[in-house]
Amino acid sequence: MNRPAARLALCARMKAEAQQIRPTLARLLGGLSPLSLSAEDRDAVEIVLAEALNNIVEHAYGAARVACPVDIMCRHGERALDIRITDGGRPMPDDCPPPRTEPTPIPQENGFGW
Repeated sequence: MNRPAARLALCARMKAEAQQIRPTLARLLGGLSPLSLSAEDRDAVEIVLAEALNNIVEHAYGAARVACPVDIMCRHGERALDIRITDGGRPMPDDCPPPRTEPTPIPQENGFGW
């Protein structure tokens, strides 16, 4: 008998401050442990979350650096992990992300874009 994939939902809230990103990532990744993600998938989730949270802190709040809340919701379905991040910062220019570009082949820690 096939068992359904593990289902999981978790939420986190952080202040829009750079020093809040690492502890929030650690909490979220720890909460995802029941999914038994591969190291590659876990790293991908961490990179995407870190980049998104850094962009919110650096760009959505910019110089104002108001410590408004950032909410992160992760929901695991049958075949995917859905992550929704909401904040009260400035919207993206023209209210949409810039056109997609090909990723750089050089490994890096940040600068992956929107």
